[in-house]
Amino acid sequence: MLWYIGSAILLFVAIYFKLSSVGRNASATASKKGSMKLKVEQYNFTHKNHTPLILLTSLFTDVRMFQKQMPHFENLYVVDLNVIEPPSGSLDEYAQKLATHFTQKDERFKQLLEASNGEYFVGGFCVGGMTSLLLAKHLSKTYHCKGAILIGSCVSFVECVDPAKAKLKNMLLSVLSESIVINIIKLYLYLNQKGTWIAKAFNRFIYHWSSKQHLDHNDSTQELLMDMTLDREPTFVLRLLEAEFQFSSRDLDAKHMPPIYQLHGDGDDLIPIQRVKRFKKHFIQQYPDATYHLTSLSNANHYLPLDNAEQVNNFITRHVINATD
Repeated sequence: MLWYIGSAILLFVAIYFKLSSVGRNASATASKKGSMKLKVEQYNFTHKNHTPLILLTSLFTDVRMFQKQMPHFENLYVVDLNVIEPPSGSLDEYAQKLATHFTQKDERFKQLLEASNGEYFVGGFCVGGMTSLLLAKHLSKTYHCKGAILIGSCVSFVECVDPAKAKLKNMLLSVLSESIVINIIKLYLYLNQKGTWIAKAFNRFIYHWSSKQHLDHNDSTQELLMDMTLDREPTFVLRLLEAEFQFSSRDLDAKHMPPIYQLHGDGDDLIPIQRVKRFKKHFIQQYPDATYHLTSLSNANHYLPLDNAEQVNNFITRHVINATD
């Protein structure tokens, strides 16, 4: 533990004074490239689901995380988390602002919900899944959520990740100044932009608690994962990191808890399946009236929508399409 802390501090100090220009270059490149979104295409949908499914992306991904699901589900609506300003406080506050955005400014959302008589499914990948549960709470006055689809996600990071590593991350966020942390994030985004072996090495350092499976993708998937970080704004990343690690399942509302359907890889090192199973037992004790189904995928890592697309599509079909037929 002390070795990790010492190494981190030494690295941070060594690179700190060189990062300002790097960050500006990365921001300029991202600005030129713009927000990376999928073009609207005419799909021959496999499933013409009447009830819409709203999926939220994660901190370092955009709508392309679900590019292998979009052609299969007609009323699948994927939303980037940075569609609104970064949270200034709690994750619940951010979800409330997201709900306001949907109900007041998002025309597609309103059209989908009007066509479905106000019924919908919600969910997401990684922190997007966690945020979706809070979003359902804030939409409950107007719409009815039929279920939450969590893919490579969890109800609460604080209760599902390795506590020692969560503690280390929180300690670094509290000890280091905000400017240093933002510059570290800028370096991370810049190295991903370059897509070199240095980026992979830096990823290994940032995710030192993870095994090599996080980097064992085919070239196109790895390139996509790096490319999706290009339009991430460092301050947004920091604010959302702070918010997600301050949130726990105790902050949920039992009265507005949709049924939870979670798909998780047994090789996910970021959110270990053993801790997810342990958390599920605790969650059911905390919320005895809640519905929580957990499905584990063998030999599957964290990035299920890309690396296990067929299983993800079957999971959505079972819990969304078949549930509404």
